Order: sequence, then C-alpha cells, then structure tokens
Amino acid sequence: MKQLLFFHATWCPPCRRAEKEVIGPLEQEIGPEKIRRINAQEAPQTAEKYQVTKLPTAIVEEDGEILYRAVGNLDRDTLKRLLE
Repeated sequence: MKQLLFFHATWCPPCRRAEKEVIGPLEQEIGPEKIRRINAQEAPQTAEKYQVTKLPTAIVEEDGEILYRAVGNLDRDTLKRLLE
C-alpha cells in the first residue's frame, strides 16, 4: 500500500501551514490510514533513515521504496494523485 510519510516539527511554521493546508485536507479525501505523521524531533532515527534534513518533508513510499519526495512547499494535488 502506498503511504505518505509527513515529517514535521511542532516549532516549524511551514510545517504547521502544510498540516493545515495540505495534509489535513488530504487526509479527509483519501483516508487517515494512508498518512503517517512523523515528528522529526521525537523520531530522529526515522528521519535519518529517510535522509530528512529539512522540514516539512513529504515522502510517498510503497513497500519500502520511495516513489516521491517533496521538501518545503507540498502540492496536495500531486500527493493525492500519487497516493491513489
């Protein structure tokens, strides 16, 4: 199953904006089971595993294979298309 990994931090204004404008609405459209929110500060090993160095970062993966990576401005339509 394709899944969106959304790396963020609570102190990050662009992350909060992405959560409100992209991730939240996307979750309502495609379902919460396809989105995994990962606080990069609380899960540094996971962020390191996926080589996340900037926030916010969105990664679409399927069976452990990274299909798409976006850093900074996240495009809801692109993410939705990739997850369907």
